[in-house]
Amino acid sequence: MCKKRRQFSYDACVKSNKKNGEDFMNYELFKDEIEAAIKEAVERELGGEVKIGRTPKNNIMMDSLNYVPEGASVGVVVYQKNLYEQYLAGEVISGIVADHVQVFKEKVKECGKIEIMAKERIKLENVYPALVPRQGNEEYLENIPYIPFEDLAITFRISADEIGATMLVNDHMLDQFAVSVEELKEAALHGAVFTENIFLMDMKECINSMMSDDYEPSEDISNVKDSDSPMIIISNKNKAYGAGSILSSDAMEKVSQAMEDDLYILPSSVHECIAIPAQDRSREDELRDMVREINETQVLPEEVLSNQVYFYDSRERTLSMVPEDRTWQAPLRAADAPKR
Repeated sequence: MCKKRRQFSYDACVKSNKKNGEDFMNYELFKDEIEAAIKEAVERELGGEVKIGRTPKNNIMMDSLNYVPEGASVGVVVYQKNLYEQYLAGEVISGIVADHVQVFKEKVKECGKIEIMAKERIKLENVYPALVPRQGNEEYLENIPYIPFEDLAITFRISADEIGATMLVNDHMLDQFAVSVEELKEAALHGAVFTENIFLMDMKECINSMMSDDYEPSEDISNVKDSDSPMIIISNKNKAYGAGSILSSDAMEKVSQAMEDDLYILPSSVHECIAIPAQDRSREDELRDMVREINETQVLPEEVLSNQVYFYDSRERTLSMVPEDRTWQAPLRAADAPKR
């Protein structure tokens, strides 16, 4: 939960790169060739259908191949980006095709089970909120219910621990629930699948657990204020779209009380945020620059939440985006501090 991954760059696909003395294909040419090759292999060895399209991965629409076995409505999705990475790493197309046909063979038996379990999980009580960026996500948001929140969108997902996944709530599911988007939001924010799975941890505990496999981190945040640099991770126990936990007023109040201050919320990814005390309000530009740099260098593009910083007002119990042009005449005085 505490680790970041470097993003993959397509800069490697320029024509000057070589593979066994030959030019790499660019991404578009590779897409055409791999699609045709996988379709042919599936038709020859498996049957069923390979659907070419764009599928949401986290908060980005990505080129995909969806293998759907005969008689099934649930398939196995692979992303063209991942296949292209294999190609750039030196694998030949025939090897990539063989690997993924084998994956399809292994997953066929699971598709029926997943389909049944997925249908059983599509209930209003299993919905929880998930935050994604709005800008640049118009295609992703086109056919799903969402509610604007600052520069973000509150979307909704269905927890499906039994199949180790979550499902994005789409407009068709909303019709099944027979509720409005506002009613969906209220159900998601107050349902047990959301409120009972919020995860809060002192950053020091997280770092200690990374340093030693034998260390058992504590979720007690009551002493975080005694740290030289108090920071609290806000996520969920499933580590999937946990950044939406900042929408819980109870969780934010608990973190604020532990810090004994208002809060700045730094979006780490769509899966988690970090809370720090809002003691020095002259640092807002510095914090925003830090968030932006981490997003550009350490977070996968599909997992970036925002380049902005958010402010939690403990008196009003409100969360809002910090305006980029906001200035403070002086640091926060003791008399202005939140009263307990």
